Amino acid sequence: MNFKERETQQKLRGGYYTPMPIAELLSRWVLSQGASTILEPSCGDGVFLRALYAEAITGETMLRISLDAVEIEEEEAAKSERVSEQLRGVGINTRVIRHDIFSWLDTYQAACQWDAILGNPPYIRYQYFEKDQRELAEQLFKRACVPFSRRTNAWVALALACVMRLKAGGSLALVLPAELLYIQHAGGLRQLLEREMETITLINIREMVFPDVLQGVILLLARKKRAQTLLPLAPQEIPADVCCVQRRLNGAQLSTVQSAQVSSDLDPTTANPRELSISQPAQASSSYELSASIRLLDLDNLASLTTLSLSQLEVSSFQPMSDTHGEWMLGLLSEEERSLLRRLRAHQAVQPFAALASVDIGMVTGANNFFVVDQETLERFGLAPIASPMLAKSELIKGITYTLSDHETNRAAGKAVFFLAFPARAVGELPASMAAYISNGEIQKLPERYKCRIRSPWYVVPYTWTAELALLKRCHLFPRLVVNELRAHSTDTAYRIRLHAHTAGRARDLACSFLNSLTFLCAELDGRHYGGGVLELVPSEIEKLLIPLQPVAESLFARVDTMLRQRVSFNQLLSITDPLLLGQGLGLTEQEIQLIQTAHQRLLKRRLRT
Repeated sequence: MNFKERETQQKLRGGYYTPMPIAELLSRWVLSQGASTILEPSCGDGVFLRALYAEAITGETMLRISLDAVEIEEEEAAKSERVSEQLRGVGINTRVIRHDIFSWLDTYQAACQWDAILGNPPYIRYQYFEKDQRELAEQLFKRACVPFSRRTNAWVALALACVMRLKAGGSLALVLPAELLYIQHAGGLRQLLEREMETITLINIREMVFPDVLQGVILLLARKKRAQTLLPLAPQEIPADVCCVQRRLNGAQLSTVQSAQVSSDLDPTTANPRELSISQPAQASSSYELSASIRLLDLDNLASLTTLSLSQLEVSSFQPMSDTHGEWMLGLLSEEERSLLRRLRAHQAVQPFAALASVDIGMVTGANNFFVVDQETLERFGLAPIASPMLAKSELIKGITYTLSDHETNRAAGKAVFFLAFPARAVGELPASMAAYISNGEIQKLPERYKCRIRSPWYVVPYTWTAELALLKRCHLFPRLVVNELRAHSTDTAYRIRLHAHTAGRARDLACSFLNSLTFLCAELDGRHYGGGVLELVPSEIEKLLIPLQPVAESLFARVDTMLRQRVSFNQLLSITDPLLLGQGLGLTEQEIQLIQTAHQRLLKRRLRT
């Protein structure tokens, strides 16, 4: 967990400045749309102002433009002011305003709109906002008729403001994190853009543009409709007993059906009729139409921008999509792939993960290095009586089971695989060696850490229950469910998975059924991508994953577990599981399986930047 006091000033103010090739392309595009009034809402050191100046002195026509540039940092605003003098010298009426953009818009420009807005919004987490900024952000979401989330970020709030402050028919050009495509708290923004914009062009740059940020970059170029609606994105009423599933399926309904037939490699002893979920597409709202044409263009690096002409950004240049209901990652799939995915979402033998099991975070210790220790530490401080096995790092979990043998191997190798469950007693009542260990933690000022500070005594971790399945929060090639045979504890680096009543006793079925190209494709579509190719899934994203749950024979489970432990290739594993789970289990043809595999491999390579 990150804390505000530990962050750099650059991160707290979200100051990651735009490379000139990006500023030049966005400025050139905005000017080509005929804008006469422009807002740069977070101008920083003035890179977009310099790009506009370069266009002004090299362009064939005289620019008649009024430009407002806002920057909160005094030193950066001064840099922009020096550029603004050059702009005024070529006839561009420019003013640099040193102010917080949210309060400036709210207080001084309440009714103002611009022909074009371009810039690179700051990347600041909501919990790092000042109190008045939080209040303004929440009001902004309300005025935009977009559901608010406390997981939001300054870039989302500012993008909302830009949409509302853009004139009808105006142009929007922003540098945004690649998570715009998939992050859940930006779902309302995506739907707002679909609703308010006529065309949306998304340029994904595969190269890491900002070396110190574990995020890719998306360039958003959009034209606003002539008619404005700003209708509410209100959630539909959902019955309480299926709320968890339906919320993540855009209102899909659940029905009871019979299970599909099973093959000889799937366990016939448990192939009785059982409840499965069938998801049906929600009816489109009649109050508005999500009609923006959305186009997604992948570029290898910044150098590719210099050869990209404005004509290449027109609708005819590449295949548009529309009515995605905020699922923009679908733009990376072909129409044939999207059609098959829609059909599989409604397949009687495919269910969202939430219909099968619940997802809870692991223990939040507040100091993992203190509470998770190795054998040597146990012996030195006499902590064995309070020690329990621990599911530690992913590299210590080899297969799809975690057994006593695995634990012993890791223990003998000196790995930190023991969790310390201290008694809820005063330090003076504990054995001297145990008290000495706690004293070491106090010397390190662990009781001052937030999660330790809010509990008493600080060294007693709450919610230490264990689950029969675990799923690691982050992975490289693919996510993996692990059968926790040892009932080992887990920290917040892994999720605790509990089966629902109707799937009780099917942990091995679920762990093996999880390993297929359809589920992995969903993980690529819904998960979060970070530098180095890391894939992260949060509970709400796991709950959306499509699972072709089938009864699995013990021989198949053992074979898959062995293959993972022997580190066979990714494709070798799927060559076993896909024909069984997707072919025999779902009845897909070889061509349809290949279609799913191709889509998954393409998104995987995109995340790994290979």
